[in-house]
Amino acid sequence: MSVDHFKIPDNKACRHTIDWAITNIPTGFASSKPDDIGTDEAWQFGLQDEEGNVKKTPYRVHGYVYERTFYIVWLDHNHFLTGVEPCSEKKRKKA
Repeated sequence: MSVDHFKIPDNKACRHTIDWAITNIPTGFASSKPDDIGTDEAWQFGLQDEEGNVKKTPYRVHGYVYERTFYIVWLDHNHFLTGVEPCSEKKRKKA
């Protein structure tokens, strides 16, 4: 997948930018400052279950894209970052 394609939000893949204001960690990636990494745009995507379904699993990968590489910062095994049902559009629309 190209970086340009990756950066197109995809609800089916639970892939989107992270709005820190609606998370449990509003300070963002504390160990990775935008000036250090070259971007302030954080992303998440979901991991699939054995049947290829992303929405039924709470597993998320959080990180950022710099140049042509996705850098993983956190592996979130229980969707802790938002504390809501995986891919909850309702939660994102509140912001």
